[in-house]
Amino acid sequence: MAFQNPCGAKQWDLLSSGEIAVQGEGVPVASNQAAALMMQNWRNWGPLLRSAAAKYGVPVTWLLAIATMETGPWSDNPERQAGMVSPAGAIGIMQIMPGTGSMLGVAPASLSDPAVNIDTGAKLVAQLAAKNPSGLPAISAAYNSGKVCGCAKSGCNEWNLYADANYPRRVIEWNNAAIQAGLGSAFGANALPLFGAALGASLALVIVGGKRRRR
Repeated sequence: MAFQNPCGAKQWDLLSSGEIAVQGEGVPVASNQAAALMMQNWRNWGPLLRSAAAKYGVPVTWLLAIATMETGPWSDNPERQAGMVSPAGAIGIMQIMPGTGSMLGVAPASLSDPAVNIDTGAKLVAQLAAKNPSGLPAISAAYNSGKVCGCAKSGCNEWNLYADANYPRRVIEWNNAAIQAGLGSAFGANALPLFGAALGASLALVIVGGKRRRR
């Protein structure tokens, strides 16, 4: 394994499967309750996530993990989830700031459209991936805050990544859970069909965050 962390704290490794191993832990995955949120998000937006992942060449599991982190607690109501606006002004499923949308060529008024919102989020993830080759943990910090290394206002985390609370760990766990569940071994074009209706139906949804961010 080739563990890494550009911020010099707890390290991770990107495995050939698309999973992310954490030094000293193996491959952490989301709890069953957290996985239920992920599955509901997949039911809501799976085809759009697959399409955007294939378009921009990023893992569909990354997009699903970030979308679940951003608005998963509202995924039981897709219409509400798509229309979410944070106190900071971030819009929709992927919680895109209007200014970021404009920089990416998207009118803010369009960001409540799920297809536009997910496409914009995927485009942003692809741009961040090009700048952060160490992978999803660093990309998620930049997506969350616009920065990679350091302590955010909410405090320091185990990675020394500039992100609210432990945003990077949550997206690592959701990415790994999605891959183990067969939602896409690496890239969107390889994503498998929706699976596990029994899993999602048998687990209660829980709210796991609700921090609204600054993109």
